[in-house]
Amino acid sequence: MPKVQAILEGILKKDALIASRLLRAVDDQDPKAVEILEKIYPKRKPSQVIGLTGPPGVGKSTLIDALVAKEREGGACVGVLAIDPSSPFTGGALLGDRIRMSRHASDPDVFIRSLASRGRMGGLSASLQDSLVVMQAMGYSPIFVETVGTGQDEVEVLRVSHTTLVVLAPGLGDSIQSLKAGIMEIADIYVVNKADKDSARTLQSEIEDLIGMKVYTPEDWQPRVILTSPAYNQGLKELQEAIKAHWTYLNQAGRRRRKEEQIAKQLVVGRLQDGILHLLEAKLNHLLGGAWKDEILNPYTMSNKLFERFKQQVVDET
Repeated sequence: MPKVQAILEGILKKDALIASRLLRAVDDQDPKAVEILEKIYPKRKPSQVIGLTGPPGVGKSTLIDALVAKEREGGACVGVLAIDPSSPFTGGALLGDRIRMSRHASDPDVFIRSLASRGRMGGLSASLQDSLVVMQAMGYSPIFVETVGTGQDEVEVLRVSHTTLVVLAPGLGDSIQSLKAGIMEIADIYVVNKADKDSARTLQSEIEDLIGMKVYTPEDWQPRVILTSPAYNQGLKELQEAIKAHWTYLNQAGRRRRKEEQIAKQLVVGRLQDGILHLLEAKLNHLLGGAWKDEILNPYTMSNKLFERFKQQVVDET
């Protein structure tokens, strides 16, 4: 890896090759990358991070592809972070960076990156926030984040995004069940994709009824429901305007500052969790070595003993 100053200068100049190498080091959890991230963090520029989540098959990738095209028409430099399932053999992302959105591959003002989930719950990647820091320092805005698409537990995207889109589509099972899902509680904007289908407006009405059950104050953002169909260029401008309206809302009355404080806290918590898990994994075999002896101990008893031992170590060291 080049020297820290050279990498920092490359990032600020939007050098895609240097950025790709740094993001690879981040995704591979290279300790040297942390020193660079510490220097890059204060250089970040105001960038709207837009998280998209929703069940598999609703067309999140296609929707992002269409939104990127719309943003480029207006001259924006756009970033995309797509969280993919991990390879069981290499731990890397199963899908390549440009397979999803190949028409933007040669555009120097679009930076697309796939990240491996590495088994992280909530549909996100362990290195996601680090990658966002790099892309914000490069000046990309907006930055779209697409979750893995594993279902109802993908609410973590709320903690790293300024604006959260929950994407649904008609004809993919019981829509009432979709309305009960955890992801329905996090949206700033609901997107009913594949709106050319007959049942799209029914789903839209169900979501609007759900929104109507909550009481909003004049200071609250009331979620929008947008019908889209990228194949027919339907609703994309309206969705783009809703996204920008939410960014305007956040930039009033100190809301964005409070949101970014929450995002920063999540970064701290995530790094601490990853560090503790790494320590546990490194010490686990040593702690278990010889513990079983001649009898098979109760796993619950063993885990309690190991936890107490680890906790005592932490207390002693602090």
